Amino acid sequence: MADNFTQFSIGIKYERKARAWLDEKLNYFSGDEYDQEVYDNGESNWGIDHKFDDDRGYLYLSSEIAPDLDKLIEVLQEYLQKFDPEGFISITWANTCSKPRVDEFGGGAAAIMAKEVKYCSTYEFVAQERIKHEDTNILEFLLTSGGEHKRREDQEAGQEVDKENTQQ
Repeated sequence: MADNFTQFSIGIKYERKARAWLDEKLNYFSGDEYDQEVYDNGESNWGIDHKFDDDRGYLYLSSEIAPDLDKLIEVLQEYLQKFDPEGFISITWANTCSKPRVDEFGGGAAAIMAKEVKYCSTYEFVAQERIKHEDTNILEFLLTSGGEHKRREDQEAGQEVDKENTQQ
């Protein structure tokens, strides 16, 4: 049996006036009142540790198991909307497995802004490139096949013209 993990670690410079709001939000999602799924190992699907470094004004967020990245990104976007509308937060994560299983490794990234969030994942990237590659191969095949077909048509047409000329 193998275990899958989603892991990340980020540090965010936060507005000091937002510290209490961030602490309340992050503790809420870590608490029992948040409707969260609990896995067999006792971990919740929030799965995110946080620590404030008040001297430097940094918030550190991390996870080693299976965090609720969608909820975290939602909280971080709400933070930007309320406290830093021109700000930008990025997060990258790794999807890993305790055994070297095929297609069990990858990751992703999110660029978080007050008005939008942009995502990308290694799985989507590879799928898009595979489609482009297959489309290119199909296009090459069609062009090559079409070219052969056209040359044959031209040759046959030329042969018919030659036949007409020799018959006359």
